[in-house]
Amino acid sequence: MMDQSRGNAQEASGGADDGIVTAAQAYVPLRLTFSRRLLIVSTITLTCLIVVCAAGVTELLISHQHEEFAQQFSAHREALKEEVDRREARIRQLVVTYQIAKEYLESGDSQARKVLLPRKNQLAQTVPGSAATRAFSVVSTLTSPSDAGRQSNLIDLARYASTFSLSHQDRSPPLSEGFIYTPDKRFLATLPPLAPDQIARLNTEKAAEDFIGKRMEAVEGEMQRDALNGVQGKVVWVTGSKDPLNDMTTTYFATSVYDGEQRKATIALSIPCNRFNQYFLHNEGDPHFFVVSCAVQRLLGIDETNPQEAHWAEILSRNPWVYRVASGRPQRIWREGSFFVIQRVPGPQWVAVYAYTWSDLLGAIRQQLLLVVLAALSGCGLVIGGAFWMNREVIRPSRERLHSLLEGEAFSRSIIQVAPVSLTVVARKSGAILLQNAEAQSLQMAFASQGEKDSSPDNVLARAGALVRFHAGSAGHSGVVSRFEMEPDLEVAYAQAKYRGDDVFVIGMVDLAKRKEIERRLRESRARAQAESHEKGMFLATMSHEIRTPLHGALGNLELLSRMGLTQEQRSRLLIAQDSFGSLLSLINGVLDLSRIEAGEFLLQEQPQHIDQLVEQASRTFAADAQKNGVRLLCLIDPALRGTWICDGYRFTQIVTNLIGNAVKFTSHGAITVSLGSTEIGQVRLRVADSGRGIPEDEIEKIFMPYVQGSAGPKSSRAGTGLGLSLCQKIAERMGGSITAESEVGVGSIFTVVLPLRHDSAARINDNAGQGIDFVVNCDIPSWRGQLAAQLSAWYPAARVMSGPDDGREEAHASTVFIDARDWLEHDDSSETADAYRRITIGLDGPLVPISTGHAVVISAYSGQLLLDAIEMVLSGADDDGRGGTDGPGEITGGAWSDASVLVVEDDRVSAQLMCDQLRMLGIGHVEVVCSAEDGIRRCQSRIYDLVVTDSNLPGKGGAELLSDLRAAGISWPVVLCTADATLSRVANVPFDALITKPSTLSDLSHVLQNVLGPGDVQQLTRATPGVSRLLPLFIESWISDREELRLMVQGGHVSEVLERLHRIQGALMILDRGELVSHLEGWSAKIAESKCIEEADYQSFVDVVESWLALHAPAKKCS
Repeated sequence: MMDQSRGNAQEASGGADDGIVTAAQAYVPLRLTFSRRLLIVSTITLTCLIVVCAAGVTELLISHQHEEFAQQFSAHREALKEEVDRREARIRQLVVTYQIAKEYLESGDSQARKVLLPRKNQLAQTVPGSAATRAFSVVSTLTSPSDAGRQSNLIDLARYASTFSLSHQDRSPPLSEGFIYTPDKRFLATLPPLAPDQIARLNTEKAAEDFIGKRMEAVEGEMQRDALNGVQGKVVWVTGSKDPLNDMTTTYFATSVYDGEQRKATIALSIPCNRFNQYFLHNEGDPHFFVVSCAVQRLLGIDETNPQEAHWAEILSRNPWVYRVASGRPQRIWREGSFFVIQRVPGPQWVAVYAYTWSDLLGAIRQQLLLVVLAALSGCGLVIGGAFWMNREVIRPSRERLHSLLEGEAFSRSIIQVAPVSLTVVARKSGAILLQNAEAQSLQMAFASQGEKDSSPDNVLARAGALVRFHAGSAGHSGVVSRFEMEPDLEVAYAQAKYRGDDVFVIGMVDLAKRKEIERRLRESRARAQAESHEKGMFLATMSHEIRTPLHGALGNLELLSRMGLTQEQRSRLLIAQDSFGSLLSLINGVLDLSRIEAGEFLLQEQPQHIDQLVEQASRTFAADAQKNGVRLLCLIDPALRGTWICDGYRFTQIVTNLIGNAVKFTSHGAITVSLGSTEIGQVRLRVADSGRGIPEDEIEKIFMPYVQGSAGPKSSRAGTGLGLSLCQKIAERMGGSITAESEVGVGSIFTVVLPLRHDSAARINDNAGQGIDFVVNCDIPSWRGQLAAQLSAWYPAARVMSGPDDGREEAHASTVFIDARDWLEHDDSSETADAYRRITIGLDGPLVPISTGHAVVISAYSGQLLLDAIEMVLSGADDDGRGGTDGPGEITGGAWSDASVLVVEDDRVSAQLMCDQLRMLGIGHVEVVCSAEDGIRRCQSRIYDLVVTDSNLPGKGGAELLSDLRAAGISWPVVLCTADATLSRVANVPFDALITKPSTLSDLSHVLQNVLGPGDVQQLTRATPGVSRLLPLFIESWISDREELRLMVQGGHVSEVLERLHRIQGALMILDRGELVSHLEGWSAKIAESKCIEEADYQSFVDVVESWLALHAPAKKCS
């Protein structure tokens, strides 16, 4: 009940505190949220205010510019009005002054006036000018003597008018200045004078009257309207009339000369409309200002070639009401995107117009607008920037500090509640418990339940509090944690702090008995884990040895068996068995390697390695599978990577093999490129690129996980354990490098491995090598061609390397070597260059030994050393007819190892026999076998050996003890460890000279012998190729089984099997140099590959061709 009541009280207290904290946590963020919203609203308001102010200023600028345009209009309009008024005043002045000077003119030279009387046959004449007058023409029908006085007065008027300044403008000579006529059409004086041909045509009264009528027609109409209205002396304006003399659109202004109430004559002056600006605006025309004649709806002072002015003209022609509503006050009208300021001009019935667009308006105030926009943007930027700064520097930090404070308090309470130790907050002065977690209650109840004296909760707390106050009074400081122990088995830690403004002690108590129990359990768990780890290591070692040992015997004997004379069917089944055992070995190796890596038992055996040869060897391994799928597998080695590098050759090969194997497995068409190069910082870079089906982007990371396979395609025969890429990544990381993958579905994948390997030694090159030699590289693949050219330049620095087809033979000479690189080898019957030039043909399906076809040496593309040997062969003129010097394909006739003596220490009979057979096949002259380390030591003490090969697990002493005893006895012969226990060999720090991991191949063993004993004649195993004469019986023997098996395949319709068998037969025929048979076979193969079906007639045709050839060349062995 006491425990329950205290728990309830504590829950109530905790609930109250939680309520206060929750209220604070809710109230303070609410205030901060309100502040943030207020800041946002203020920012938006100020921004809108700035925008409104900017809009207001813009409106003022636009209004002001409207006024500016209106003022410009007023100035132009006033100038126009002044010019109109001046011209009207001048023409009135002309009339007035004439009437004043009339009596003087009539009393003038009468003789001169008489000569001007017209004759019947000459009604038009030109009055010559004088020093004071201008010449003018007179057309008159006043031929009677009674008309002489009138004629003289009119001529006086014309002569006087020619002296008036208005009649001729100084700015530019007018086309037609004016004329004087009588209303009865009997007299016309015009200036400038008429042309002689015009005067000649006016020889009758009819012609003269018609000419006078046309000339006065436009002006007379207006004059008669004014006469009907009883108006005298008014200046009449006629705009847009055609001048009959020059057919130009002309503006006339005229007035009449009266004699009492009778109109005696009319004086009219003309101005061409195309010179409106010259006469009325003094050549200072504004393109925005022009004039509209309301009577004829014609625009004056406008340039119709200007698109904008032409557009304004079209707007006014479509909307005549715009200028018809004009009055004596300026008006602004908006129409079709343009502004028009209009006002009437008194007198000529004109309307002055000033037009402009928004572009003109804004362009005029663009600088002011730019300043307004910049000011508005700056203001908005300052407001928004200030808001962001306020939010970032004030509100957000306050919010974060507050949240941190609240979270810190909540976090502290949570720590106290969930801490696995007893925590109590006690007031310093009163000693009251302010806060206590469940562990503290449990600890008190635990001591109380023991029933001990002085162990009640109150006594425990009282004693702890007294001790805390004692310690705090002696050496305590706020925030400093102090510790001490108290009985029974309690460790107390405390610190001074502040809680809600009061000084408190935070006290933590730990039951030491519980801690001791936990430590005991931890020690027991660690001991169990170490025991399990030891058992796991023992299991790995046992499995490695017990499984790999029988595999070693099986694979080794299968390899030896493959070199014996077997039938085709036996060889096929043997290959299947080798592939099966190889897959099993690969699976076991993968699982064991992954287990060693996870167990931390993975060590690297680094020693000088030819990594270029390792890459070439791996490429050769998968070349046949790639060729079977119709995939081009290229192996490109950077010449700088030749030589030896310090690395674990076995692990490097494991990476290369996994990557190439995956590429071949998942690529059904296209190409695979394996390249070995270096990075910019000198690291080794291996790259495998394929054109396979690709990997989805979301699976790129997963493929490097153990036992995970991508969904690149159907599983079936292509499924694996999912360990390859995972092991590649872990091995690369262990070697200090990395592996990356790039892929696109449907395009292909690129795997790149970068390793920081150390260069041990580079290939030795003579700078004068290749002197006088030319290489011509012919290859359709640019990357391959470039690699071959670089490699040749590296081997033969003094030689000249050219790229291109071999048809440029004009530059070839006896030391020219032609190198043809092809995907698949094609037989070439032409041998026209065989005598003059050397030729090497490199093919992806070429042989692994140099074979002469009569006009070229054929080699495989997967060996740089093979290419170098072939070049040396053709340069030295060695016998290259394909015949070797051995008695069989697998025999060793002697070499550097024939005198070598090797001791094999092996307790397993199968492994011992296999090792002996392999060593003898490699040319070792003397091999001895013992089954224990003790026998091996005694044998070494009694005889001298060149090499000792020992297993690791032997009866009694193991391989490591054998090496130690030999070295202790002063025996320094090389000792090689050959074992299936890869785990033990990696862990043991014993300096063996080399390591052979079971199951081992002849290539593995040969590599070790070359490193330990020096170079030998192991190359004879591959170069000892029988001549054509010796190969023919072998071909006949295999043809019998091939023919029968091929017949069964054709009948069964097995397309892929038939193509594979035909390819193998093709290789044999190429070695036998039978071009016609190869051509026949290639045609049949192409037909099968294209149609995907087999016809028995084609099979029978091919068999007949082969049988016919055999009958001619080997009649005794013809197969019936």
